[in-house]
Amino acid sequence: MIPPEQIWLAVEPIDMRLGIDGLSARLQNSLGRAPCDGSAYAFINRARTRLKVLLWDGTGVWLSQRRLHRGSFSWPAAIRRCSRCRPSSGSGSWRGCNGSA
Repeated sequence: MIPPEQIWLAVEPIDMRLGIDGLSARLQNSLGRAPCDGSAYAFINRARTRLKVLLWDGTGVWLSQRRLHRGSFSWPAAIRRCSRCRPSSGSGSWRGCNGSA
């Protein structure tokens, strides 16, 4: 197995019924990235009790999943963006957002 160059966490929960094709489509639509770019992509459900990871091994994409019977995964919160948010010039970071519309 080739170790990933980066690990990306999807902070918004996803539908755990999605498989490799559905998760790949989400990556391409939201990030413009493909799962075969050398990175690992982690997704979580709303209750934070299930985790799915897409990982390219050099010949194909692996889909791994984990389900907790007790407790939940620690996961970063989604950044709330309001209608006043706009990207700062060229940096890709956001400014002008306090989470309220």
